[in-house]
Amino acid sequence: MAGKVHAYPSAAQVRRNRPAPSILDLRIRDLSRLRAGRYGETMPNTPDTRRLVAIIAQHMAAMPGYNPLRTIPSWLELYAPWMTIAQTAGILADATNRPKFWKAHELGWALKLTDADRAKLRITTIGACDMSPQQRAKQRKLVKRLERQKKRRQDGAKPRAEYLAKSLTAKAPWLDQGISRATYYRRLNRP
Repeated sequence: MAGKVHAYPSAAQVRRNRPAPSILDLRIRDLSRLRAGRYGETMPNTPDTRRLVAIIAQHMAAMPGYNPLRTIPSWLELYAPWMTIAQTAGILADATNRPKFWKAHELGWALKLTDADRAKLRITTIGACDMSPQQRAKQRKLVKRLERQKKRRQDGAKPRAEYLAKSLTAKAPWLDQGISRATYYRRLNRP
């Protein structure tokens, strides 16, 4: 028999076959994190929260597979119970009739999201109002470089200065003997 046939796929196979989340999925996740981080379970009735509610509704209305006529009112009832029926209808009409596709940086400015808040709440799809996109890109590169460096150190790699201090190349003993580097290593490896 060639091998055992499994009736169910392994967890790794399931993860491998799962489609990657869309930017809207990730954005709604980040907006939910922002809502929970700033306001907790129920949002207060302020201009900032009304702006956040409108932005979340716009993203929910753009999600494929969501029925905005059912999803948005139930979400508002859960997290913004102070909204009147007229306000809910207005937000629903704006979200479905005039969808706005936000860029990360625009959304960061609209929500007054700082880089410190982004880091604390682990928000990745919304920009920061206190950093330009170029500054965020530079910061991402630096963080990635430091992570790679840390991984190399954990795997046993030495910093260049330490390596050069201990290497024969830095000391160049073949110069003292008046021979070439290749001759030095050839003689070193002779039995």
